[in-house]
Amino acid sequence: MDWTPDSLTFKYDGRRVFGISRAFISPKGKWAFDNNKYLILNFAVGGVYPAKVNGIKEPYYGLSASTLEQIRKREARMWVDWVKVTQD
Repeated sequence: MDWTPDSLTFKYDGRRVFGISRAFISPKGKWAFDNNKYLILNFAVGGVYPAKVNGIKEPYYGLSASTLEQIRKREARMWVDWVKVTQD
């Protein structure tokens, strides 16, 4: 993501996938990106994705019983290889 005082540009593998500007938002409301924000890495599970790939329907749509048990026991972990935050 490229964040400037007047725009946000979201990229995936270096290619722009979405952008928004202060000029676009101004007629609709306040530009909410004039102050510090926090980066949150979310370990979200479920949804349509896993079941479409692995075909698991039970006990929880997309998650196997062993994965669900790891989550219940708080043994599930997310390892983040790297996060790059830069400021120009």
